[in-house]
Amino acid sequence: MAWSALLQDEYIKAVNDIAVGASKRIFLVGGHLRDQILKKSNTTFGSSSKSNYLDYDFAFISETEKGAIKFAELVSEKLNGVFVLLDEKNDTARVVLNSDTQKPVNLDFAACVGGGIESDVMRRDFSVNALAWDPLDPENLIDKVQAMHDIEKGMIRALSQTNLVEDPLRILRAYRFSAALSFSIDRTTQDWLAQNAQLLTGVAGERISTELFALFSQSNAFMHLQAMANNRVLDAVFPELAATRVVTANAYHHLGLMEHSLEAVRQMELFYERASDQLKDSCNQIIGHKLNRLAVTKLATLLHDIGKPATWQITPEGRHTFYAHDSLGAKMSDETAARLKWSKSVSRFINRLIKWHLRPGALFHTGEPTQKAVHRFYRQVGVDVPELILLAYGDLGATRGQGLVEEARARLEARFDELLNGYFIYIEEQARTPRFLTGADVMELLQITPGPMVGELLEALDEAQTLKIVNSRKEAERFAKDHFLKQSQ
Repeated sequence: MAWSALLQDEYIKAVNDIAVGASKRIFLVGGHLRDQILKKSNTTFGSSSKSNYLDYDFAFISETEKGAIKFAELVSEKLNGVFVLLDEKNDTARVVLNSDTQKPVNLDFAACVGGGIESDVMRRDFSVNALAWDPLDPENLIDKVQAMHDIEKGMIRALSQTNLVEDPLRILRAYRFSAALSFSIDRTTQDWLAQNAQLLTGVAGERISTELFALFSQSNAFMHLQAMANNRVLDAVFPELAATRVVTANAYHHLGLMEHSLEAVRQMELFYERASDQLKDSCNQIIGHKLNRLAVTKLATLLHDIGKPATWQITPEGRHTFYAHDSLGAKMSDETAARLKWSKSVSRFINRLIKWHLRPGALFHTGEPTQKAVHRFYRQVGVDVPELILLAYGDLGATRGQGLVEEARARLEARFDELLNGYFIYIEEQARTPRFLTGADVMELLQITPGPMVGELLEALDEAQTLKIVNSRKEAERFAKDHFLKQSQ
């Protein structure tokens, strides 16, 4: 391709003009160049072109300390951007711009390691990210590591084991790039990832989570999680998950617990592909920074049984039991969230899914549930119902032991269909039906002060209204008085 065409890119041109005006030297490096090659070859990939932002990486020839940071500050000033200090020690910074495409633009600047571009590219993580382009020699692409060859072959190859050891987060980045680009990881690199997996225990939780959620945001997360499990990388990231390796298959589970947890992710990804638009709409809601509910549900599915090893018992009859593993698992997920620095919204969401993951199936353990029981389930779980049932589909799909005959398993899946479809009907009806009484109305009617009783009464009223027991404000007032009288006796 004609690499000089990069000078027509408004952001590259703007940065280069600033560099020339300040007598500075910059190189465009990394992912943007890789993506241009993939676009030219019409390769399907999951790179920044599909992201919610435009990303440019620049290597800066720095003659002074913090030269790249100071240049980023200059770019921010000239382009009216937001300056973000990334790493003062390693002289890296970012400038965030708002673009006409409504996608934020990230301009990242880092000082060249070793002072020159040749030594800089040799210190990068993978060959596919080690391309460089000089605006002062715009016709030529700098490829010192056979990056073009690896891109054409669809291969993730670490430049050296030393580079992985210097920044062990690159171990996770290998799987993330493999998922995003649909590339395979070469054999030697896989060996290095396995040999150094335990180094991840010393990486900051925030950095690990960034890579994890980028991986879970891909449509094919399972196969890469499986590869991470095979190399014990997953064990280093989630020691609570590593403990599941000791739990064996049993009458209901045809797989050991680690394999079951992974298979549950695969099954939920398969179900999601054929799911309704309503379910997908819920899953696509943003729950954190550039993170949707689907990605977090995949993580919750992976961790849904982490409470089982500590609660595992085998009865004299040979039956495997895991009493209260759901509540213990939810508590353990809070500890995981603290270690990996998840946001409150993400950690609460995962906690709820793990705590409630047995509830969809439990509704049908003693036969067909009443409408009252189903509506109570909808109210208590609330907006998390779609994702909880998605997790339940994954869990059920990964449970194929002889103790759960195929007919019973298929029947339970059909019940999940009804439960999910019924939820969307339920919330539509709730939206159309106004409450007859507010909390203020209840307190005035019964002459009570704010407290738990008000919430209990409103919940009981909602249930009665949904079941058509209450159909007017007058009936609602009578119901509230009767309910209050019964609770006061």
